[in-house]
Amino acid sequence: MKRWRTIALGIEVLAACSGLGATAVPTPAVAANELPSGYKCEFREAGEAPTLFIIFSSDTRYTLYKHDYPVDTLFVADKWGNYFTLGAGLFRNYLKYTIVSGGYKRVVLLGASKGGFGAILQGNLLAQSLPSVSISVFAFSPQTRLYPLNDRLYFKSYRNLMRRAEEKQSIRDFLEKFGDLGRLTYPANLKVRIFYGEKNAIDTAEAQYLKAKPVEMYPLPVGGHATLTLAMLDPSDERELHDMVDRVYERAKTNPDLQSSLPKEKADFLHDARVTAGLNLDAILHEELAPTVSAE
Repeated sequence: MKRWRTIALGIEVLAACSGLGATAVPTPAVAANELPSGYKCEFREAGEAPTLFIIFSSDTRYTLYKHDYPVDTLFVADKWGNYFTLGAGLFRNYLKYTIVSGGYKRVVLLGASKGGFGAILQGNLLAQSLPSVSISVFAFSPQTRLYPLNDRLYFKSYRNLMRRAEEKQSIRDFLEKFGDLGRLTYPANLKVRIFYGEKNAIDTAEAQYLKAKPVEMYPLPVGGHATLTLAMLDPSDERELHDMVDRVYERAKTNPDLQSSLPKEKADFLHDARVTAGLNLDAILHEELAPTVSAE
């Protein structure tokens, strides 16, 4: 029987967990069932399936929050824009506690851009510490190397992170430990899939940085960065497609990272949506989010 209910308050925790203080950097005294500072989560229960779906957001708003899935879902966001590196080990402990106490046999992690970085990072850390659990990661246009300074990355949030790292040793320490996905081990129980625009030189370089690792690459014939958004669009409905694109561009007015991720012209983004008409997020996730786990 599942133990949790949906919670959406300040620092969100699972029902079994207690709150934290407002310390900028978590200390080793943080218990495994406590959510480290800098993270926020919301749990949504779906049933008794032994699969947990963890969605990492690319900003402080929860990604795919309006979507319902047939398995328990944990929405995750980085409140302080540290690309999920600050307290990453403690957050791994929190996720491990959640997985073990919930009896999950399969964990699926998804994220785009910095959320993709977080999904790959935590997928690795969890796979190392839970060798009997099947871990799958779907990363859309992820960054893969944050530290040392990666001149390719043009996002305002990344430049801000690097400035904070210059000023604060604790941030540098976490970046040195967790800021390079090429240094991770990729255990046998981990499967990573990366989707990226092959006409986007930066996203291609970030994806190919992991080419020596056991990672499945899915290059898409587009030049934009917002590949997860493309996977959510339905080009067969022209009116809905235009409305969705309008909403994305409206939101980009207040989100510098999103704004820099989109083509300047909406027509180019609409073109990308049409050439990736076969890219469907529900279809991509269908097998991994099936309500049962195979007996392999």
